[in-house]
Amino acid sequence: EMFDASIQSPNGLTPTNLDVRVTARGGALAKGRVVKFDLTASDAAVSTAVVGATDSIFANVIAAAHPPLTGTLHCVLLEDIADDATGTARFHGVVDALGGDTSTIGVALTVNADGELEATTAETDVVLGLALETLANATLGSVLFNGAGYGNV
Repeated sequence: EMFDASIQSPNGLTPTNLDVRVTARGGALAKGRVVKFDLTASDAAVSTAVVGATDSIFANVIAAAHPPLTGTLHCVLLEDIADDATGTARFHGVVDALGGDTSTIGVALTVNADGELEATTAETDVVLGLALETLANATLGSVLFNGAGYGNV
């Protein structure tokens, strides 16, 4: 679930976080970068769809592409992860993610080719986040993120 019931906090929604352990493939990946799960097993080290396996499409991440395709799954790295090393990432919730082109609070965000979140520009852009503050290029900023996407613009 993306939110808990409001009874658990004084007022309004309480966004829940889902953090997972992932392995970086295809090169080192930086904290705050948006990456995608290797659902097509494009890396030679990824060979199964078994949930929980270290060589699973659900445990290995690669650089995100722009525009992100509907049906892809993304996460934001919570730490720097070296190539073929394991670290933590957030699949959904409030997270500090790298910003792309400057976007203001409340703007719907998609991922660019550098793994940064920027304002959506086309109807085909998959919305992955909502800016909770103005984002600056290559700088960490707070977003409400959903790795499965919120749909298209």
